[in-house]
Amino acid sequence: MEQLILFFGAFIIISVLSYFLTIKKTLKRNGIPLPTELALLNTKYGVKFDVIGLKKPLYLTTFANAFIISVTIVVISFFEKQIIKIGIGIVIIIPLLLIAYKIISIILKRGTKKKNV
Repeated sequence: MEQLILFFGAFIIISVLSYFLTIKKTLKRNGIPLPTELALLNTKYGVKFDVIGLKKPLYLTTFANAFIISVTIVVISFFEKQIIKIGIGIVIIIPLLLIAYKIISIILKRGTKKKNV
């Protein structure tokens, strides 16, 4: 039960902070470059934002990042030593990021195919 509270607490805090620090600023952007997450989706996975817009990808990446960080926090909370926490955290974050962004790119590409038809 404690781990569940930790997960949802971290998820909510990270989502709210990301909204105010990333989404709100990016949607009002005037010459501000794309966030790194969206640049990665554009270059590595070929997602075109001119068709989709920025709102849906921003929300998807924000919630994916909040989920990844929350899962990592819960998993490393089981360990005592700091060096093990760091190692496990890195090992967990990298595959989760790659998997989550691949899933997001698939979702966004399907959305562009439906809009083009």
